[in-house]
Amino acid sequence: MDIRKNARGWAIVAVSFLILMFIFATCISCMGVYVKPVSEDLGIPRTSFTLTITIQAFAMMLSSMLAGKMLETYNMKRLMMAGTTASAVCMFIFSVAPSITYFYLAGILMGVSVAFTCNIPISILIKNWFDEKKEGFALGIAFVGSGAGAMVLNPLYTFIINSYGWRASYFTAGAFMLVVLIPLIGFIVVKSPEELKYTNGTKTFTSEENPAKQIREDDFTLSDALKQPQTWAVYIGYTILTLASMALLNHGIPFMTDYGMPSSVAAAVISISSAALILGKVISGALYDKYGVRRVTIFEMIVVTLCITGFWINGMIDSMAMIVLFVVLYGIGIPVATLSMPLILPIMYGKSNFGSIMGMFSTASGLGGMLQVIISLIYDSTGSYYPAWIILSVLCLLNVVIFAAYAKSLRKHAI
Repeated sequence: MDIRKNARGWAIVAVSFLILMFIFATCISCMGVYVKPVSEDLGIPRTSFTLTITIQAFAMMLSSMLAGKMLETYNMKRLMMAGTTASAVCMFIFSVAPSITYFYLAGILMGVSVAFTCNIPISILIKNWFDEKKEGFALGIAFVGSGAGAMVLNPLYTFIINSYGWRASYFTAGAFMLVVLIPLIGFIVVKSPEELKYTNGTKTFTSEENPAKQIREDDFTLSDALKQPQTWAVYIGYTILTLASMALLNHGIPFMTDYGMPSSVAAAVISISSAALILGKVISGALYDKYGVRRVTIFEMIVVTLCITGFWINGMIDSMAMIVLFVVLYGIGIPVATLSMPLILPIMYGKSNFGSIMGMFSTASGLGGMLQVIISLIYDSTGSYYPAWIILSVLCLLNVVIFAAYAKSLRKHAI
């Protein structure tokens, strides 16, 4: 059984990698390639298009808490397959949308589907299938999928846009989701080793019935966690972190092209950065296992601050050395945005109610995505991204302080 468990666990990591590649990367990491072509073709300002990202993030935020509880309680495989199908449908709607209104409506469904397919279920799966000695490494490999998607799909979608139009690009994205992901989820995903052993994956336990669920008296419930001031400090920290990391993806290409860089070169910079992120996530996962979650998280928060600051400074001096430095810092620091949450929360609150608490904290990612519209508003009102980058640099520095002070155990016995 151990050999079978190990093989199934790593197969789930591989499926998780592909989910994040084709869903998360497309819906989050690759939106920057569509900002200009869609806005110009539909005759709308950039703020109107990026409002789609805000609506999507708002829907993801509202549905994340529900997703965390449902994924723990009901059939995870079916929920993930439904979410994947919904993501593909959204891409097809985008591909035929005659106006921005269709983007807004589909964006709601897209936000819900991401909550049920990406970070929350993947974190639950890996926590169920791997022990603490390998969990960080497994998460690192799984979450490489979003970086790999940004590296591969940004230039691919840009090529399709330039050759066949943005509508064909969206259609291609939807086809990938249906053809690649649905069969793999159906054949591979099982919530836990205990469920596979006991029922061969055909029955789903409730939280009380699941033999894999070990309740500890000093673990927090979601209600307990919400009463702690430290919870809200860390929640704000993850909101800032998401806002900063998504700003680079969604506004990095427009920022670089506004200052004279060809769109293909700008897309290549983001693509190369995503390639660095692939290696960075794998290394970060191993570092979390070896040196401790809190120590590595604070270090990577510092690197994110330097990365954001270096990026906008390069716009003023246009130095290849600064571009290279940005790529390196991006690969080292940005992994904290996805890897740290599922590793820090069990330290703070215990593992017994991980899904529900993870769902609550995942709303911070949605909130950070919603706030993306502020970046576009600053650009539309000032004609420059510089004020936004400076604000983000200050907020990232604040984040270092937040995580150093509050990202630590809050177990009941320590209160």
